[in-house]
Amino acid sequence: ALVVAIDEKSLAALGQWPWPRSELARLLRALSDAQPAALGINILMPEADALSAERLFERQIALDAALTAALRSLPSNDAMLARALAAAPSVLVVAGTTEPTGMALRTVPVVVRGDAEALPLMRHAGALTNIAELDEAARGHGLISADPTRGVIRRIPLVVSVAGTLVPTLAVEMLRVAQGAPSLRLDANGSGAATRLTVGRLAIALEADAGVRLYFSPHRADRMLSAIDVLEGRFDRAQVEGRLVLVGLAGIGLLEYQDTPIGERVSGTEVHAQLLENLVEGSLLRRPRRAAQVEALVLLVLGGLLVWATPRWRPFRAALLMLGCVALPVAAGFALFRTERLLFDAATPALGLAVLFLTLLVLTLAETSRQRHVLEREVHVQREQGARIAGEIETAQRVQNATLPRADLLAGDARVDLAALLVPAREVGGDLYDYFMLDARRLFLLVGDVAGKGLSASIFMTVSKALYKSAMLRTPQADLGSIMSEVDAEVSRDNPDNLFVTVFAAVLDLDSGALAYCNAGHENPWLFLPEVPEPLRI
Repeated sequence: ALVVAIDEKSLAALGQWPWPRSELARLLRALSDAQPAALGINILMPEADALSAERLFERQIALDAALTAALRSLPSNDAMLARALAAAPSVLVVAGTTEPTGMALRTVPVVVRGDAEALPLMRHAGALTNIAELDEAARGHGLISADPTRGVIRRIPLVVSVAGTLVPTLAVEMLRVAQGAPSLRLDANGSGAATRLTVGRLAIALEADAGVRLYFSPHRADRMLSAIDVLEGRFDRAQVEGRLVLVGLAGIGLLEYQDTPIGERVSGTEVHAQLLENLVEGSLLRRPRRAAQVEALVLLVLGGLLVWATPRWRPFRAALLMLGCVALPVAAGFALFRTERLLFDAATPALGLAVLFLTLLVLTLAETSRQRHVLEREVHVQREQGARIAGEIETAQRVQNATLPRADLLAGDARVDLAALLVPAREVGGDLYDYFMLDARRLFLLVGDVAGKGLSASIFMTVSKALYKSAMLRTPQADLGSIMSEVDAEVSRDNPDNLFVTVFAAVLDLDSGALAYCNAGHENPWLFLPEVPEPLRI
């Protein structure tokens, strides 16, 4: 498509806008001579030309009658423009309004396959059209109204309902005129959504509301041609021949520029030019009908993966997974956009995944903090219990050591030299020893070992030692075997855990050296004699 712009250069040469429509007619004749495929005039002219000569002189009171008659015999500017329009494959514009205007609306027939009333088309209550003289001369009429999304032109409807009449957009009407098609055909599916628009030999896939999404390209100088260059013949006819040509305003202050998704601001005429290129080249963007379901599925699957992994993985690995989950839809959406011109909303799933991850991270950190406090309390309780148990064991150790005979008990007796040492494997144990005098010459000796270790063995040792001593002191003259049997009966009573103790007990006569002993399951004692180099087993 080619845009013939009424730009600053043209305004500087021919004066401010609006020009007399005779100048516009001259511009159209110059373009028509170059044989364009279609000529769209993106200039709305709802009133007669106020600069036409006969209208100017009607306001003069004192005017020569002959001059007045001569001026009235000349064709008006609107008539000259109408002849130029009729001689060219011209398309004039229509603007939709929110209120009825009562203006006559001329449009090409649009044949609908389906229920036209059920179609979710853009609707206007009325239309602003050109004066009848011009509208009747043009071969086509196209709508130029669009609804920007948050101030950005992204979509343009190809067919719009104006006061109940279907009207094609400017680009569609130019394509129809270029092909000489007598009508348009709009197809709808069973659910009342538009599917396809047929313009001559061209079939265009539509969204449900008969709109399409533009694939904008950057502003190109080869798409633009200054109106003054056309009027003064400074252009190559090949630039115009067989092409779709749009005539529109581009001068500063003459129009409101439109924002595009690529960040550039262009004139409305250039927007229609890019739409024409998209339609001819088949480069329109497409959003699949089930795109929302696919996006929701992607969010559900990747979100489920994050929900599963975030509490189980380390934060660094979970953050890498989140970045991968965010990058995946973005990369897939970009690849589909570049290769297939498909539009998927990658930003919403990516943002949703990021928010989900941050929420999971906060919840995980909160749960970790809660568990840490629980563990701290548990450790504190265990430390208190450990300190209490350690104190109890230390007390038991002191009690156990206190029950052992003092080392200096026989220190003043020259008849005997006795030493004993008890080192338990743990804090307390089941080993025991005892010695005490039965009378002036007899010494009782006891060495024992309780089965097991620890506190239970220590308690059993204390009980056993007390029983042995008590039994021995009650009957100091009794046979050691009888004493052991008596103590064994006491130890075995009320002993559900079947604890036992092995004992070596002996009575040593300090005057004679005679030793009477009883070995109750203990290791046999050894006797070392000074004159014998090797110990003898007894």
